[in-house]
Amino acid sequence: MSSIIIGIIGGIGSGKSAVSNYLIKRKEHVICADKAARQVVRQGEEGSIAIRRAFGDAFFYDDGALNRKKLAEHVFGDKDMLKMLNGILHPLIIEYIWGETERLDGRAFVDAPLLIQTGMHKKVDYVWLVTADMQKRIGRVMKRDGLSHIEVKRRIDNQMSDREMTAYADEIIDNSNGIGELHQKIDGLLNTKKYLR
Repeated sequence: MSSIIIGIIGGIGSGKSAVSNYLIKRKEHVICADKAARQVVRQGEEGSIAIRRAFGDAFFYDDGALNRKKLAEHVFGDKDMLKMLNGILHPLIIEYIWGETERLDGRAFVDAPLLIQTGMHKKVDYVWLVTADMQKRIGRVMKRDGLSHIEVKRRIDNQMSDREMTAYADEIIDNSNGIGELHQKIDGLLNTKKYLR
C-alpha cells in the first residue's frame, strides 16, 4: 500500500474537484471515487452485471452500456432503491480504490464524497475537508448543473454537514476566496512535514 494516503471530502459545491484537479496538475496521485464508480459499471464488469440482475434491462442502452442518468433518476428520492444500489456499488468501488492505492508508492489522494459514510476514512492516514461559504456553494451548483436554489439546497441538506465532517478532518481547506488562494493553501499543505513522503 502507498506509504501515505490522504482522503479528500467536502459537500456539493465546496470545490472538492478543484482541489483534486490541482493535485493532478501538481503530478500527485489522485484516485477519484466517481471515476471508480464508472469503471465498476462498465459493460461486462461485476457492477454492471449485478445492476442488471437487480434492476432489469430497462436501465441499459441497446449496446449493453448502463444508462447512468436513467438509473440515478429512478433511485433518487427512493431510499430503499438507493440503499440497494449502494449495497451493490460501494463494496466494488472501495475494492477498486484500495487496489489502485496498493500499486502506488509515496503519497496518494482518495477523492471520495462518501469516505466517512462507507468507513473508508478508517483506512486513510489523513482527511482533508474542503469547505466554502454556503451561498457560494449554492451559486456554483446552480450555475454548473442548471438547478434551482431549492433543488441545490435539498441536495446539500441530504449530505453530511460541514460540522459533522469536521470531526473527521485533519485539515480544513476553505475554498470561499477564489482559485488562487485555494492553490496557495494546497501548496502549503503539500510541503508540510507530515504530508511529505
